[in-house]
Amino acid sequence: MRKYYKLYIDESGTACLTDLVDKRFILAGFIVEDNEDKQLSAYFNFIKKKHNIPEGTQFHSYDLFSNNGHGAYLSDKKATALAESMSEFIETIPITISSIYLDKDELKKYLGIKNSSYFRGSLERKRDKDIGYEALATEIFLWFGKFLGTKSNSVGKIITESRKNSDYAILKTYLKCQNERNFETRRLINNSKSFMKHVASITFEDKKGLSGGLQIVDLISFVSRAAVRRNLSKNENRGLPIIWNALRGKLETKNIKKIGGAPFEHLLSSARVHKITEFNKKT
Repeated sequence: MRKYYKLYIDESGTACLTDLVDKRFILAGFIVEDNEDKQLSAYFNFIKKKHNIPEGTQFHSYDLFSNNGHGAYLSDKKATALAESMSEFIETIPITISSIYLDKDELKKYLGIKNSSYFRGSLERKRDKDIGYEALATEIFLWFGKFLGTKSNSVGKIITESRKNSDYAILKTYLKCQNERNFETRRLINNSKSFMKHVASITFEDKKGLSGGLQIVDLISFVSRAAVRRNLSKNENRGLPIIWNALRGKLETKNIKKIGGAPFEHLLSSARVHKITEFNKKT
């Protein structure tokens, strides 16, 4: 009998390399069996109702925990109570989590990109602004492929929120991961083979109708960002460290993985990295 699995992904921060405000970009994802996903969403909606988050209102972690000027912003007491409920929820649900990040300055330095002028001109160079997104999405997608390869008769589906500008990078990455010839290391080649064999589709959901899974991974990416930026202690009165402790128990590495250096080349292909670096040497 076939088993169906879903990978929900969400980012925190901005992947765009011309955005100089936020230097770190985080991508998080979790895997859940399809049958469990329905129960997970139902229980998540119960938690929202328990904490007086109106039915049909999207659970946007930034607005609830950090955006003081937003109508959804919670008091410290309510935020901590919600964090405790979400922590218990994460600890009990059968999911596997991956959370990874990169430093955009390090990526630009590795590629030899000195300033934003590189991204002007051809459409290809303009789209290179989201190359960090492609790198992290490749890592997450192939992690999903590896997972599915350990499950007999498994079929995978990827679900993400439509972000317009970054949708192209995600779709390009999905197609790239379907072909093992796009990779050079044995690990990535094997994971690509598994991805091609088991992953059947990718779905982009509109913000107006986000599933429970996408709202949950929004929380995961949000708290992961706070951990990467070392802001957890500053948000102790908001309950974020409580959620982080629960998330760490579900992470394969027990921490957020940083992608940098040589892995950029492996995830993006040496030919593409060479093309970018050589162009920038001439400018």
